[in-house]
Amino acid sequence: MTNHILIVDDNDAFREVLSDFFESYEFKVTQASHAIEALEVLENHSFDAIIVDVLMPKMNGLDFAKRILSSAKPTPIAIISGYTDQSNFEEIIKSPYLIGFFPKPFNELKLISEIQSKIQSYKELSI
Repeated sequence: MTNHILIVDDNDAFREVLSDFFESYEFKVTQASHAIEALEVLENHSFDAIIVDVLMPKMNGLDFAKRILSSAKPTPIAIISGYTDQSNFEEIIKSPYLIGFFPKPFNELKLISEIQSKIQSYKELSI
C-alpha cells in the first residue's frame, strides 16, 4: 500500500523538489503552500505523515504542528526548517507522533527513513 504524505512549505521550488524525491520512493504526495491551505486539505483527506516547514506566512509550522499533534486523530509530522533554534519546540517534542526536527539542509535519505519508520509503527499501533 502506498504511503500518502502532505508537504507544507511556502517555497514552491523546494516543495516540488521534495515532492519529486518522495514520489521517486513511490509515495503519493499532496502539496500545500501554507498551513491554512493544509488545514483545508486535512478537512477532506487523511495522510500517513505530514512534512511542514517552520517559517511560513499566515500560520507558522510550529502552530500548525501543535494543532495537528493535539487533534483527536493526530498525524505523524516531520518539521523542517532553516531555523535552528529548537527552544520553541518543547511543547511538541513530547508527542509520540513527532517524527523529528530536520534542519535544512537535511539528509533526504534520513528524512525518508524516519518517516517510513514512524508510519510503519503508527500503522501497527492502529491495528
